[in-house]
Amino acid sequence: MRECEETNRHTPPYALLWGLVGDLLMDHRETGTFDEPVVVRLPAGKRMVKSARDAAELLLYHWPIGETAQRIVARMACMRVLGGGGEPKIAREAFLAAAKEARILIA
Repeated sequence: MRECEETNRHTPPYALLWGLVGDLLMDHRETGTFDEPVVVRLPAGKRMVKSARDAAELLLYHWPIGETAQRIVARMACMRVLGGGGEPKIAREAFLAAAKEARILIA
C-alpha cells in the first residue's frame, strides 16, 4: 500500500486517468472480437469484419443500402458490445442477417 501511495503522489493525475481510459478501451476492443470473421463485398472491394467494432463502422458509415430493421438491430447489437453490455456472438449473428439482407455477404 505504501508503494502505491508513493507512486500516486509523484504521478500526475491526468496520467493515472489516461492509463485507466486506455485499459477500458483495450478491454472493449478485446470483448468485441468475433469467433469467426465475416467477409463482405463492398464497392471498394472485399472486407473481412473481425469484430463488433469493425461491424459497427460498416453499419454506420459504409452500408450500401438504406436504413432497415436488420441494420438497426445489428448496429444496436454492436454498440452494446462496445459499451460492455453485449455478446460478440449476438452482434455477429445480427451483422450476418443485415449483410444477407444487403446482399453483400460472401459465403
